[in-house]
Amino acid sequence: MIKIYVGTSPHGLDAESQMVLDYSIRKHTTSEVEITWMKTNSDPNSKFFGWINKNWGTPFSGYRWAIPELCDFKGKAIYMDSDVLVLSDLKLLWDQDFEQNKAIIAKGISDPNRYCVSLWNNEYAKNFLPSIKDMRIDKFIHEKMIEFFSTNQEIVQSFNGNWNCVDGEGLPIDQIDIVHFSDMSTQPHLMKYTLPRLKSEGKSHWSRFNPVPHPRQDLQRIFDKYYQEALEAGYRVENYF
Repeated sequence: MIKIYVGTSPHGLDAESQMVLDYSIRKHTTSEVEITWMKTNSDPNSKFFGWINKNWGTPFSGYRWAIPELCDFKGKAIYMDSDVLVLSDLKLLWDQDFEQNKAIIAKGISDPNRYCVSLWNNEYAKNFLPSIKDMRIDKFIHEKMIEFFSTNQEIVQSFNGNWNCVDGEGLPIDQIDIVHFSDMSTQPHLMKYTLPRLKSEGKSHWSRFNPVPHPRQDLQRIFDKYYQEALEAGYRVENYF
């Protein structure tokens, strides 16, 4: 079982992105998967209740640091933002071995988006993370954790493969394992699907960006293709509200 934790926005504000990601994971992955959607909610018993997230770049940025505790500090788990598209078998990431004294496998050291797709060594990471109880009341926790892992590179390992390819990075699609639609103004679900739906519902999107077409129209086309395939396979946007 591959355990996957996905940071996403509440109230279905990025439901189209979630649906296509869910479909893409299952389309390519040869092992059974378990997906946990990490999003703010109003249930006091939830691990995602009561976090102070006003300083985060997204409504879910800081939840990734909770993964080891959510897994009872056992085994491993994959984290990804919901604004990604999986194009390869996640088993190839899952099966990468941790070197000695490594808490996390992620992108190259110099990349600021390195932790948006990552593989966690939950037991070892326990040594470096505050408790969820403490993190949820610290409005600067996300910045602190980014700074901590960025300045303690001895516990971070680079993964093999292009598992966090930011907006394509000029690579052909067949060389991308996961494309990360990091520029929120060009995310492929927004202009064509999500914003029209939210407008019809009298809602607005949390990002407040003025969307423009993605500069890589081949990536937009593959998102559109997966969107249609997901609908044909029985996936529904409303299931992600």
